Amino acid sequence: MKLSKITRTLAHALLLVPSTMVLAQADDSSTKMYVSFGQNIAQNHSLTLAGKPWGGPGSYHAEMGLELYHAASTLTMRPNAGYTRILSDPNEPERDEFGYVVTPAPTVYDLLGVFIGIDLVYNVSQKLPLTFTCGPSFHSWSVEQSNNMPLGPSTAKRQGERNLKLGWRLGLGYDFEVKDYPLRVDFTYTMTEWRSKASLGYIKGLNPSLPSYYTLKASYTF
Repeated sequence: MKLSKITRTLAHALLLVPSTMVLAQADDSSTKMYVSFGQNIAQNHSLTLAGKPWGGPGSYHAEMGLELYHAASTLTMRPNAGYTRILSDPNEPERDEFGYVVTPAPTVYDLLGVFIGIDLVYNVSQKLPLTFTCGPSFHSWSVEQSNNMPLGPSTAKRQGERNLKLGWRLGLGYDFEVKDYPLRVDFTYTMTEWRSKASLGYIKGLNPSLPSYYTLKASYTF
């Protein structure tokens, strides 16, 4: 999708937020803020790029947003923004008994992204505090090669293509309280895009690229 189309889509989505906030001021509705922190697991091309599903505690997901609830329509929206990381493990090359490299380690990449989005929230059950969420999520990725770097000033660590890309996020959430503190645990799947064209010919994970990921996160609502 072209950037101009993404920008228009994002603008239309963000225009819904002020109107929803106005609705939230009436009919016993509410507006709350939340913060989330969790860990990412690479999937699809992000797994191809990173070389492993989980790159350690540094593969974190940090998010903040609003929870807008309108009682009359039972509509809940969560505009959100944050920072997400999918890290690689460069590993060591295979060496012989003399210490010479026999097989170099596979070339891998770190994926660092900022995002904004809007989740629509659906209450799955009237008896359980279980929710299903779905909505657009716009990412700008910075993909950096983390090993096998050639020597010299011409080394290009970043792989380019940082335009805003349209994606989607699906998730399940469970709300609970600990000593009157409102908490939530979410498990989400985010489908994103990094490169949309195979400009250099098809290279798995690089041209084109759809770096999806799973996230397990905990949220605190103010």
